[in-house]
Amino acid sequence: HCTYGLYESVDLTRWIEFIKRQTGEDTRIFIVGRGIGATAALLAAQQPDFSSNVAGMIVDSPLASREEILERKGRERYKMNMSFMIKSLDKVAREILHAGIYTCDVTRNANRIRVPVLVFSAADDDVTTPESIREIYDDLMCQKHMVTVDRSKHLMCYNSAPAAFEREVRKFVEHCVVRLVSIGKM
Repeated sequence: HCTYGLYESVDLTRWIEFIKRQTGEDTRIFIVGRGIGATAALLAAQQPDFSSNVAGMIVDSPLASREEILERKGRERYKMNMSFMIKSLDKVAREILHAGIYTCDVTRNANRIRVPVLVFSAADDDVTTPESIREIYDDLMCQKHMVTVDRSKHLMCYNSAPAAFEREVRKFVEHCVVRLVSIGKM
């Protein structure tokens, strides 16, 4: 089952532990996620026991919440209020996945994230809208930077502006490394 980032965030945490076992306890990790992968990274980083080995996260088109997508798409496509459908889906998700759809709301606990985050948003994204990504960004209380890529659709930020994307990632990684050096963790 795809859990829109919830179980995937647990998988990510396990991969971080695997990398630490393979490369050593002092390794530094950068996480890059797109779409649901970005959502999983943000959900994992909200956990109190999130690894201090993570030096930074680069997220492209994260999903703010499943509820927001369902509500918006229901209004756009079917011209109807999706409240009843969302409650029904939440009940089914709780039975099958043992976690409701509200569990994957990145904005709910974004203020818990302590690792630096670089956020990419596609200006013409109709799945994870610039407004919903801005909501995530505004709720982050860590070091953060957001880049909106003009004339870009969902998950196409890199494809639409590869040179700018690479330049922003390079600057972000350099900033994170300087930060680690300045606090004596690298």
